[in-house]
Amino acid sequence: MRRGAQIAALLETWAAMDLFGRNRKEGDPASGSLTGSLFSQGFLSYVFAALCFPDPSPARYAAATMAFTGGLGLLGLAGDLQDICSHPADRDLVAACPISASTLRAAKALRLVLLLIPWHLGLALPPALLGIWIGGPAFPLPYLGLSLLHALGLIACFHLPILAAGRCFGSEARTNMAVTLRALALAGFFLGSLLALRAAYQGPSALPGGSPLLAWLPPAWFALALTAPSPTTLLPALAFAPAAGLLLLAVSRLPVRRRKPRRRGSRFLRATTAWMRTSPLDLGLTEGLGALLARDRSFRLRALPLLGIPAAVVVLALRSGVEDRDFPLFLALVHGLPLIWLPFLLHFLPYCEDHEASWILESAPLDPIRAGRRGLVLCGAAWMLALQAALFAMDALFRGPLAALPTTLAALGLTWWMLPLLARSLRRPVFSLPAADLAPPELPGLLLGFGVAVPIVQMICERLPLPLHLGLGLLAAATGLLRVRRAFALPAAGGGAPR
Repeated sequence: MRRGAQIAALLETWAAMDLFGRNRKEGDPASGSLTGSLFSQGFLSYVFAALCFPDPSPARYAAATMAFTGGLGLLGLAGDLQDICSHPADRDLVAACPISASTLRAAKALRLVLLLIPWHLGLALPPALLGIWIGGPAFPLPYLGLSLLHALGLIACFHLPILAAGRCFGSEARTNMAVTLRALALAGFFLGSLLALRAAYQGPSALPGGSPLLAWLPPAWFALALTAPSPTTLLPALAFAPAAGLLLLAVSRLPVRRRKPRRRGSRFLRATTAWMRTSPLDLGLTEGLGALLARDRSFRLRALPLLGIPAAVVVLALRSGVEDRDFPLFLALVHGLPLIWLPFLLHFLPYCEDHEASWILESAPLDPIRAGRRGLVLCGAAWMLALQAALFAMDALFRGPLAALPTTLAALGLTWWMLPLLARSLRRPVFSLPAADLAPPELPGLLLGFGVAVPIVQMICERLPLPLHLGLGLLAAATGLLRVRRAFALPAAGGGAPR
């Protein structure tokens, strides 16, 4: 069988899986899996282009909208394109094919390109059409072509360190690098969209590095190539995607280093759970859930990068200049960010790539949902203790330990109080559903309301006198710890729980 026919057969199979797989599984073979996402994100790009319209110059408009659509497309595609052969069924499909490793690499690269083209063109079409009123009737077609080259280069640059980490240090390092880059991409997209919108009106002076930084940003290269074409401006734009693709190809040819996975200890969870004076059964649940949270690839790729947005909010607030009188309120908000973001992270808990292993918990003489909630409360309480301790150290550097202690205790006590309530939203056993079946939250309004209420409570506490604030923080932490110890308590012997 010729190499071209092999690649075509793989691309046809993968295209059916990418475009129609999820909807066919749910009994709707007539519609595509990407339709809803493409229309919703295309509407976002239209809104951003409308905010940039019509005051900026064509170069500023093109640079701002290309940066937005490139980042939006990267976030939309990067999560599902880490490895097409990550699922056992996909590995069996490829393993049964008599193809070489180079053919498989070529098929993966072409799949990425073919999937990116319709996805990105759908995102770039609204700003291209609005650009007619800024750059004239000849604006859309060159804009779409250069925007697509920009997106291809971004995707290649994103995958380059991930692939290098996998080749040099193994699959575990690859996943960790992907989690880190997705968090940075999410935070960078949030900050970059705001800065790009401001730079579209104010010029390079709105960026942190000004004109010197702008000269190193790819959207500026493509905007200059679009609005002022010349050999000097066309060369960086046209060479960006091919150069990134060649680097990716060179890294993909590196030999794979197999590293024996290290056994991870859980000293912190063991010590914290023992300090909470819980039973050996609770210790087992906490260690088991902690190990799953640390090792499941889909949870890390989907949930942990969301922490990039709170980090971006902190960076943006510090850069905008927080006045001295408002700085305690800002630090109180920072202490409350982990609790604000916790409901969004809990939404991913039932989904797992190795969901077949859920029979271990379901076959135990316990209610699996209650056991999952108990493990979630204890594990969350332990990790929130470590996180608030780190925030206390940061806060103490700015205000001193005495001023930082009440804020930390109040945030920790509020988190411990709310953990059992948030755990009730877990209606399926942890890691019992396929990762591909991820559904959006059922009540997003409640999540947004929760995100508004927590900062209000934190700021009200911050306005109290120091003795009263300290006493209230100690009371909240003590009662919150007691609430955590009693929440969803399980029988000491592990039997007799109602199923």
